[in-house]
Amino acid sequence: MSEFFDSLPITFETDVCVVGGGPTGIAAALSAARNGARVLLIERMGFLGGSATAMQVPAFAPFSDRTKAIVRGIGWEVMTEHQRRLGHPLPDPDSYHKPQDSGRMDWVPIDVELLKRLYDELCETAGVTVLFHTFVGESNLSPRPAGVRGLHSLVLANKAGLSRAKASVFIDATGDGDLAARAGCAFALGDESGKTQGMTLCFTVAGGSRTKYLEYVYATGDGYLAKLVERAKADGAWNLPDSSLVGMSFKSESVAGCNLGHVYGYDATDPLSVSLAEREGRKVIAKLMAFLRRYVPGQESIELISSGPHIGVRESRRIVGEYTLTLEDYLACRTFPDDIARCAYFIDLHAVTTEVAARAKSVTDGAQRSHSLPAGQSHGIPYRCLIPKGIENLLVAGRCLSSERAVQGATRVMPFCFAMGEAAGLAATLALDLEGAVRSVDIIELRQRLKTQGAWLGD
Repeated sequence: MSEFFDSLPITFETDVCVVGGGPTGIAAALSAARNGARVLLIERMGFLGGSATAMQVPAFAPFSDRTKAIVRGIGWEVMTEHQRRLGHPLPDPDSYHKPQDSGRMDWVPIDVELLKRLYDELCETAGVTVLFHTFVGESNLSPRPAGVRGLHSLVLANKAGLSRAKASVFIDATGDGDLAARAGCAFALGDESGKTQGMTLCFTVAGGSRTKYLEYVYATGDGYLAKLVERAKADGAWNLPDSSLVGMSFKSESVAGCNLGHVYGYDATDPLSVSLAEREGRKVIAKLMAFLRRYVPGQESIELISSGPHIGVRESRRIVGEYTLTLEDYLACRTFPDDIARCAYFIDLHAVTTEVAARAKSVTDGAQRSHSLPAGQSHGIPYRCLIPKGIENLLVAGRCLSSERAVQGATRVMPFCFAMGEAAGLAATLALDLEGAVRSVDIIELRQRLKTQGAWLGD
């Protein structure tokens, strides 16, 4: 294997190599580049954005703890500029006055094409080298002092064939922990039996009425879509695998992004399984379109504009790191000396099978399946959760951080991925003077510099 690696040309040699161009990878790349590092950002699609663009998740999850924005820094910069270009300026991050600000700071609809261009511009301005349409096929390890292994280079696969990228520090921002897994890092997958939460193929529709939809939502309250599903069931017109629907997010009066429906029993780390899931997702969308036209107010004439280029994945690998964030940490709103981010999102565990989905409120993790923290409360995410055991010059950030399954259900959404990515990018830069030793990064300096960049760490 070593001879094979050595035979491949090194086409990129850089300080920090980030794999994955979603919110985590974008924030990591920008954070590292703005602190003086040479950065290569590798992305399998032809654009950046991850969940927001490739998976067409229609809205940003909350940046706030329902009293103030707790995700700031690069994530807040992206949100602020996205909204400014749409003519919807954000409130001050320290204020949150319902109902005026709730829809401006939380659950903000995403303009996919605007966001793609914004990410391009931010990376170009920061000097990030972005390599699209590229997969990381394998990693090359090298021994380091004290018996700890390190990453030497990655095998890249794209239209040019196979080549290598060499770096001093690597950041796994793939969401699935692909790079860490290929480097031999330990990980957990799904629940106790290895099953993962249902996936969703999000889609965009046009020709509806935001006004009529919101009139129904406000008049009905919680469970507004569930009530329509029950009506469809009574009519014998519901033939989907479950009745759990998230919602529609209107980007304009007539265009909406839809995070609706699930497909079950697929594995995001298995290419064939993902292929089958996406095929099944398109079948689900066809059925949902019929439901939306018949039962949802104002959507009688909608047309399907597009489905996401990649199915939305909620869960796959969780890397085993130097610390595992626990459910107890979440519930106690714990603060750690090495906190690099704060999280206030609710535990959001979707069903793992059609049978479990049918039991609605008895989904895995029992009462904690959708537990919310009190307004104004949050928990810390320690830097140690980003350091996989056994590898020295690798950081793992985003959905695949080291955590118990329930907590991953809260930390997996875009705002906190921005925050973790920003911290990983800065830490990687600090590690450059330490021969890539990410464990030796000065935590006090890391936290102080994150605050200087605008991050909010609760103190």
